Amino acid sequence: MKVVKKLLLLALFFVALDRFLFGYVIWKLPNETPWATNYFFNFLYNYKQVKESESKKPLVLLVGSSIVFYSFDRRQVEQLLAKKFNREFRLEYFSYPGMTPIDAYLLYDKISALKPALVIYPLNFIDYRIHRYYLRGREKKPIDDLAILKDALDFGEAPQSKSLFPLAALQNYYDVFSPQKSATYLAAYLFLSYRYKGIYYKNIKLNYNHRFGRNTSYHGYTGVQLPERINYLGWTSGQFSFVPHAYMASKGFYIQVVPEILNKGPLCLSFTDLRGQEVQKKCFTRVGWQKVVLSELALQQKMLRCRLSSTWIPKLAHGDRFDYAQEPLGVRLQQTFGLSAPRRDIYFQREERLRDLRFQGMRKEGYEAYFHYRLLQDPEKRPGIAYLHAIWESKKYVAQTNFTPNLHFRYLQKWLSKCQQGGFSVMLINHPENPIALRLYENSLWYQKHLQYLQKQAQHPQTYFYDLRKQLSSLEFADFHHVTYAGMRKMGIVLADKVEESQVFTRK
Repeated sequence: MKVVKKLLLLALFFVALDRFLFGYVIWKLPNETPWATNYFFNFLYNYKQVKESESKKPLVLLVGSSIVFYSFDRRQVEQLLAKKFNREFRLEYFSYPGMTPIDAYLLYDKISALKPALVIYPLNFIDYRIHRYYLRGREKKPIDDLAILKDALDFGEAPQSKSLFPLAALQNYYDVFSPQKSATYLAAYLFLSYRYKGIYYKNIKLNYNHRFGRNTSYHGYTGVQLPERINYLGWTSGQFSFVPHAYMASKGFYIQVVPEILNKGPLCLSFTDLRGQEVQKKCFTRVGWQKVVLSELALQQKMLRCRLSSTWIPKLAHGDRFDYAQEPLGVRLQQTFGLSAPRRDIYFQREERLRDLRFQGMRKEGYEAYFHYRLLQDPEKRPGIAYLHAIWESKKYVAQTNFTPNLHFRYLQKWLSKCQQGGFSVMLINHPENPIALRLYENSLWYQKHLQYLQKQAQHPQTYFYDLRKQLSSLEFADFHHVTYAGMRKMGIVLADKVEESQVFTRK
């Protein structure tokens, strides 16, 4: 008996330690992850912040996939709504890449716990996962509801099912899961260390690197915004400007030099004042991360402009630097460039980047050619774009078929029923998609009936539907459905107008 008692006490100790470390400690560390990265960790981190906050402002919840935080700047929409209604609102994201209506259904309790005044759910073709069924159909596998459900909860395709809603998944689908999969969900529910395995380490690593490393190993740039802009991975163009800081004369800062930029000889960085007068010059002949220490004269400037003697083009590069992009790039800056301390809680704060500017001045024909080149060309050499081809081909496929609501559509209906029973106002949005892809099936019977299906869901007095497919031009899309920064600013205005039009905050 004593041995059993000791084992029970030891088990309780480990459970308590597990709950303390992974249910409390990891969420109290500073969150210094970049925008739109470490998706599921940031989803939970943000959810906990919203739930624990005490705000009397009406909460508007933006629910959905990556379309949500690519298309709407929550702070911009807050300001627009405040002007329209003469009161303050709080907009928050309830979003991560790949969220489907099945996910939204299984996450309903989390939505309900926040008591939102309005839930906005933008949807697009990709959210219904039709491209996945198209691929399975090509393989001549049965595409029944069970196959769709298992695909939607597959750990490889949907790791969120284990880290975000293991208990809900187990309660709803234990009868269709294998014993092994059921045990996995049960273990994920009971042990937080297992549930959050793989999603918390990145933030711990970032915290360590920001304090003890050079910040040269990272996924997304989090440094200061550059007047000329910078890309998501920290690559500059052939010129960039910045405010010099004292640490740049002592510790300096690091830049990455790639072999392609040295093809014509040494790379020279010319630092000038705003009048164009050179105050420092530094040349490099070696590849890799190189240290730049500013001179006393350079440090005295209010703003420094750095001109590079050469640039390189990703489509002409080699190895992991190769990409189907034709814009010239310069050097890569360390992740926290221009900051004396890393920024926190920026995971949903989108800033304009170089790729948002790549289409400026481009004609429609040139954009379309570039669209096909970047996203669809050479699929045999680019396994990573297989899903883009599946989206493209599946739109052509459904254009030849009649509309039959698949499992995701039906779970959208179930989710809406729950929201209506909970007394929440919901705004469904048929979100814009790139006109190049939309024209593949826009005039089809499938597309028109799919709109009718969504419209039918808005017959409840607290549910609204808006078809916004025509709001953006091709040049305001980075791909099939993710919009550019300019497109995001435009969509914020459209969304605020639709909230006003719905009268959800003015009706008695």
